[in-house]
Amino acid sequence: MLLLPMAILTMEDDDDRAYMTRLYREYRALMLKTAWEYSEDSGTVDDIVSESCIALIRHLEKLKAMEKAAIRVYIVTTVRNKAVDELRRQNLRQKIFVSMDEDAVDSVAGLAAFERKLNLRQEMDAVKEAIAMLPAAEQDVLRLKFFQHLSDKEIAAQMEIPETKVRTLIRRARKQLKQMLYGEGEKQ
Repeated sequence: MLLLPMAILTMEDDDDRAYMTRLYREYRALMLKTAWEYSEDSGTVDDIVSESCIALIRHLEKLKAMEKAAIRVYIVTTVRNKAVDELRRQNLRQKIFVSMDEDAVDSVAGLAAFERKLNLRQEMDAVKEAIAMLPAAEQDVLRLKFFQHLSDKEIAAQMEIPETKVRTLIRRARKQLKQMLYGEGEKQ
């Protein structure tokens, strides 16, 4: 029997509770897997997943409007953000008892750089996951354009398609990525 987080059980609206229950059951394994990437402690992992559910409930209307691929990316990003928040809290608890001597200042500065790198890694992972969900031609054109830094002309030659088709594929892929990552269409 699958135990639901308290945040879901205490939801007042029956439809919202049913939606979150279905979402949790469908993505629980992914949420746990993502949380385990940040902690080896089962209690901490459970806390991360619970906090993630609370965050998802706060954005329930946004989730309901998303397509399945976008929901997956959104959930993974939410769990990663909550995991980082938990690591920060744990690190802060440990540092409370340390006097602010020169070594402590250096470690705080190192933590800030670590957090920036971790956030960047999370964003890149989310983008890579979203790219992997695109059609093959759009994946190829994005990789050639943004990872191999080829020009539209070089891409057209390599893929044996017109340059206008390259630009169309890039525009379409960017629009789909924006939808998957942020749940919104490209603004005109």
